[in-house]
Amino acid sequence: MANYKLDNFLATPTSQDTRMRIYDKNSKLRYTLDPNIAYFYKKANIVIIKVEDRNDIYLDFSTSTESASALARLNDAKKLMTQPGCAPQPGAGSTVYSKANLNMSALVTSIDGSLACSSPIIDRPISGSHVRVFINGVELSTGGNSVVDCYFSADGGITRKILGDERQGDLLYWNGSVANYNLDTIDLIDFIYLIEVNV
Repeated sequence: MANYKLDNFLATPTSQDTRMRIYDKNSKLRYTLDPNIAYFYKKANIVIIKVEDRNDIYLDFSTSTESASALARLNDAKKLMTQPGCAPQPGAGSTVYSKANLNMSALVTSIDGSLACSSPIIDRPISGSHVRVFINGVELSTGGNSVVDCYFSADGGITRKILGDERQGDLLYWNGSVANYNLDTIDLIDFIYLIEVNV
């Protein structure tokens, strides 16, 4: 029997919420998730939640139709909660994840070195950190050598940025021969990186 029900599994987020709350069918709180680092997928009647540095979470529903509706609700909630200005802003000098480069559509790629996304790094990554790249919720290898799935560049893909050297305005380039697939416009890209709040 399913452990989750569509009508009560997700607390409706408000503009003050910073974490998603997942409840089982008995309305018991099971998980609290940071929407900036949570990604959602569906297989049959199960919704799979991938969270950075944690094991996958499986939410089983009664039917595939119900899990599809649950997936849509999770994605809508994530979109609402990760919009700039949605959540309360931390104080000056705080370090937070940027919300500026989430759920971006990929470009069609065909050869190594193709531009992967038309959006550059929008915010300024903090010194000493690097920009992590996720395609459809799966983290890819990045960096300055030729055996990475993708890399950032400031000069049209000629010079590959090493980890930690990514800057505001850099664009992402794709190595399909390394990743073993090319991108299409249905693919979604996230850049996950830390920024400093100055105001």
